[in-house]
Amino acid sequence: MKKIIGSIIVATLALSTISFANEKKDIDYTAPYKALVKEVRATIPNANLTKEEYQKNINKYTLVDIRDAAEFATGYIDGAINVSRGKCEKTLPKNLKLSPENKKIILFYCNSDKRSVMTTRNFIKMGFNVKYLLGGLKGWIKNGGKIVTQTSK
Repeated sequence: MKKIIGSIIVATLALSTISFANEKKDIDYTAPYKALVKEVRATIPNANLTKEEYQKNINKYTLVDIRDAAEFATGYIDGAINVSRGKCEKTLPKNLKLSPENKKIILFYCNSDKRSVMTTRNFIKMGFNVKYLLGGLKGWIKNGGKIVTQTSK
């Protein structure tokens, strides 16, 4: 009887240990991406632009929304063209007839600015004069910026 009770206790402890080990922990699966964006942001410290800076010199910029088409359809900054992040480096220069010698500055934005930070870094490496909108569309709206939507047209 003692052996049976002992075996039950051992089995119970083993099962509770296994179950504890398999419990889901709060894991931030985006942490590596966030770290990468932070690292890239540090390599391009003068490449960000605020909403106010953009509005003061609006004619100096070609505004490019790099969100996907479905995101763009929910609302965008007036005057923006939409080129999805996944196609940007390959198609944007050709579609806009841009070259590194152009005087107009390309201003990228996305929802929060993470994708535009990465795109800006790539275009800088390609020799273009580019910046990204600090805070992205969320920052634009938070700072009083208006967006174009299907209902506001």
